[in-house]
Amino acid sequence: MSDESTSVQETGGEVMALVHRMVRLVGLYEANNSAVGTVLDSLSEALDAWFAEGEQEFALRILADECFVNGRLLKLGPALYGRVTDLSGVLGRFSIGAITFAAGCTRQDLEALCHAVAGSLRAGEPRFPAAGIPNVRLGPIEGSSVASFRFQPDRLALSLYSSLLDVIDRLYAEQDAGRSPSLLPVRRLLQMMIDTMREHSGIYQMLTTVRDPDGDLSRSRLRAALSVDLMGAGMFIGLGNNEIMTLALAGLLAGLSDATDPTGATAPLFDLPGLGSTGLALVEAVAGARRAATGGPCTTAGKLLAVAEHYHALTSISAQDGAMSPTAALALMKAGQVPGADPELAHLFAHFKGPYPLGSPVRLGDGTDALVVSQGASPRGKLRPAVAPILSDGSLGAWIDLQQRDDVAITGWLGPNEVHIDLLGVRDDFVMDIEDDDDAEFTFEA
Repeated sequence: MSDESTSVQETGGEVMALVHRMVRLVGLYEANNSAVGTVLDSLSEALDAWFAEGEQEFALRILADECFVNGRLLKLGPALYGRVTDLSGVLGRFSIGAITFAAGCTRQDLEALCHAVAGSLRAGEPRFPAAGIPNVRLGPIEGSSVASFRFQPDRLALSLYSSLLDVIDRLYAEQDAGRSPSLLPVRRLLQMMIDTMREHSGIYQMLTTVRDPDGDLSRSRLRAALSVDLMGAGMFIGLGNNEIMTLALAGLLAGLSDATDPTGATAPLFDLPGLGSTGLALVEAVAGARRAATGGPCTTAGKLLAVAEHYHALTSISAQDGAMSPTAALALMKAGQVPGADPELAHLFAHFKGPYPLGSPVRLGDGTDALVVSQGASPRGKLRPAVAPILSDGSLGAWIDLQQRDDVAITGWLGPNEVHIDLLGVRDDFVMDIEDDDDAEFTFEA
């Protein structure tokens, strides 16, 4: 993650928490209370540090379940998620969904905001100055995260995927420490991903395919990849949102235990609050995937989870004899040569992924190394996808649509140790395509 992104996350979380605390305190005490003053001091210091880096404004946009800082999605842990949700509800009474602090914002400006919020809370209706507050702008509630990224689905995908990795890391750390982490932030992120994947699933699939050239995927990235593939496969066969959510959670939570037996694998699940209506089906999916290894009874969800797990194991660098290409791994499972991977479900999964799964590193006939970046909207796109050359600096070159270039062909696969690329670091290569083209013509569909 870049220094800029880190600054957004760190300062954004701090300012968000301070604004929430200020609003809550003035609902209990007078605006000139010493506790309120302490919060304003901290808020002023945080904003001064932000502007000292050359930024001209700090734009905080608060939605019911998400928060954006200068247009970037803020990662929300359980505590910050609760503050965002609460602040959204309080400010929503006055139709406020955004607060922008401009460079030059002073302690006096923050005091004016504080008094205006206090007066509004006491009156039960807006009491903000008609002339406004110097260096502070209040904005209305506007849409949702999906709407805000309508013309930038890649940015939304990268933000959600990064946020999911962060939340999974914390969930695993909490569980490892013997605590019972809430699944609410995970479920919310997955629901947003399900909503956006129905129109723009390709970028998510690409993120699942690219491998770390220096070793195994971390547990969080492996499980996030599994979850995304299971969501995509669920959509491919026409499952409903609840069933897709079950698959997504199964992909993540099956990683809570290394146990190979059903009882051991599912034991951690019973300690997690927030499983909701998917609880029983989720437990059965995880247990079934473990039973599948010995040919035991298994639901379709369990079989699909097992297939996805074997696929990612075979294509990882830790696989026996090294990582396999996606096509070779799928062929092995379809042939029934991978114990625990149901051949019928493997065929379905292979049809979903296509002969050249999105994100696959390949070699072209002229020796160029490239990445599969789009399968288009037609069935032929899976056989003749669009590829982007991998440049020497790790970025991606101009796309080549193989459906339009009969003189270019994919002639081989590249292993993780041959490709030094991480899509989280080349996001600007995708932004250009989306910003230059009409949204209706952007095809990252699987």
